[in-house]
Amino acid sequence: MRTIFPFSIRDLEELNGSIDETLSVEERDLSNYKIPYLPGAYSLGIGLTSRCNLNCPFCYYREQGHNAVSTLSISQLREILTGLGQLRLITFSLEGEALLYPWLQDALSLASGHAEILQITTNGQLLDDGMAELLTSTPKLRSLILSIDSADPDTYAAMRRGGKLSTLEKNIRGFQKRNSHIFLELYAVITDRNIHTLHTLPAFAASLGIKLISFGKLREHGWSREHHIYSASDREITDEMLKVIDEAQKEHVQVKLAPYFADKTVVEELRERTDPAYGLFIPPDRNFCDMPWSFTSILSDGRLFPCCGDFSPAEIEECSFDGIFNHPYLLLLRKLIKHRAVPEGCLECRNCSESRV
Repeated sequence: MRTIFPFSIRDLEELNGSIDETLSVEERDLSNYKIPYLPGAYSLGIGLTSRCNLNCPFCYYREQGHNAVSTLSISQLREILTGLGQLRLITFSLEGEALLYPWLQDALSLASGHAEILQITTNGQLLDDGMAELLTSTPKLRSLILSIDSADPDTYAAMRRGGKLSTLEKNIRGFQKRNSHIFLELYAVITDRNIHTLHTLPAFAASLGIKLISFGKLREHGWSREHHIYSASDREITDEMLKVIDEAQKEHVQVKLAPYFADKTVVEELRERTDPAYGLFIPPDRNFCDMPWSFTSILSDGRLFPCCGDFSPAEIEECSFDGIFNHPYLLLLRKLIKHRAVPEGCLECRNCSESRV
């Protein structure tokens, strides 16, 4: 179960020490796990602000204890991106609501000069006409991920406190009238609260011209349990997802399972019971996770956050490629993963095959 960022550099160093005696001198040396700067080869997640317009009772970042609001300044963003050179993808996600960022237009302009593709994750409540105009006028913004946990208004309101499904629907319709190049995707977190309403999402998506829905599974933490929101059982997930896939086929909507989705047995049953002709997107079972070689992220307080797992953030000493993508955190992660010493914080992710045996 998810808890408050329990895995830090210190934890990785302890795990590192436990395997060093089995490695050669060369394999022990962290400098051997550095990656070179290659223009357009890497991706970066950025939390622009921890502010949010909703108060979701299952939010991971509430569990983290972000009581003080943090916002990445434009000067910080410029320093980070200048030091990193050219990236493949920059995604404005993590923590709060990206559309609340007061300098969003400047951030998009800066990021456009440093990435081939831009992406934003949002709850869509602020996606009004003015915001739609700003986003659709950004050529490199190619993907908008809309967080939605139910197409049932009451369930949506309970999961996305402070938001209205009708507002989201209105905003998407208005956005689609202007949109010509941005791919829209719905993303739902599966919990015991919304599990029995998920099969209504494909029809909702199709009515708005959206062709992809992604599903992730809640990893319980103190904040969600305090609000009596828990993981759904594997049996419930399997049964409901089969309904979702059936409805999605009828509506010509694709279903994608996120890396944090469900147990391997659930995924295998979905694969076996789904029409092979239907394009169900399932994360591959890998021999090891390659994320630390290609991706990292930075929170709105300027600290490095290695991935979307349970790792504590770390201070960045230098805003350069080596200072960020070859940060000691990532070097340790690469070393441990390469030598099959999988950190505990990775064990719930489908990118980690060790957790799915």
